[in-house]
Amino acid sequence: MLPLDEMLDRLLDLLASAWHRIVPWIVINEYDRGVVLRLGQAHRTLEPGLHWVWPGLEYVLTDTVVTDTAMLDSQPVTSRDGVAVAIQPVLTYRVVDVRKLLLTVQDRERAVHDAAAGAIAAEVARSDWSELRVARFRRRVLETVRTRAARYGIEIEDVQFAGLAKARAYGLLHPRQGGEA
Repeated sequence: MLPLDEMLDRLLDLLASAWHRIVPWIVINEYDRGVVLRLGQAHRTLEPGLHWVWPGLEYVLTDTVVTDTAMLDSQPVTSRDGVAVAIQPVLTYRVVDVRKLLLTVQDRERAVHDAAAGAIAAEVARSDWSELRVARFRRRVLETVRTRAARYGIEIEDVQFAGLAKARAYGLLHPRQGGEA
């Protein structure tokens, strides 16, 4: 037989679980938006406030829509003129279409990173080293990344580069044999 405190804990867990399944409303916070799924299909989008839902028939997905930042890992790329470049972008973004985001993307941070990394690599490959250090390059990257992220319901507000430098090769791929220096 279970001790009384463990039985009470289990009872409270059961009541809390049941409560979430039978409550006919949900509150969406100011910094969130939501999507109601009715019988598994998207039914409506929810703005902040109190909303009624059908317990057992409707399920609500929510996500934050406030501005966020993402610092991507440093990315090695070769420019059009053959210069090995290490570039580390920082993105400022926000969710503008929560329905599109929640129904097409499993992991929003990964989607932002993937959209940006591919776009930035393509723009570096189209540019010479001297072009990478001017504002026009950053604007081109911003427009390309915006276009790619828009398909996920994400607006890229800004792209900056925390690091942009010529990369050095250290022979990590082919270390010398036999302990030579």
